[in-house]
Amino acid sequence: MKLSIDIPTKLEDITLRQYKRFFKVQEQTQDNKLLNAKMIEIFCSSKLDEVMRLKLNDIDTIVGMISKLFDQKPNLVRSFKVNKVEFGFHPQLDDLTLG
Repeated sequence: MKLSIDIPTKLEDITLRQYKRFFKVQEQTQDNKLLNAKMIEIFCSSKLDEVMRLKLNDIDTIVGMISKLFDQKPNLVRSFKVNKVEFGFHPQLDDLTLG
């Protein structure tokens, strides 16, 4: 059986929803085998039963690739838009006004 998995290549490919979901699983389990399988399921948008059929060597490789993403230091995003509303970073919080 051939399985195609989209592995995230940069931290921006991982959504906050995926990270929160994985973090919750990580808090609830001590089983590394299950944790690795859930990591691939969540971050690669795969089904758990398909992940469990992968070779152990392939699982270790994929988990290693995903784990390296979390070692990266992300760049500061100074501004972004959400639903046509622009949000941004203010470098001098002491200079903020109520207006």
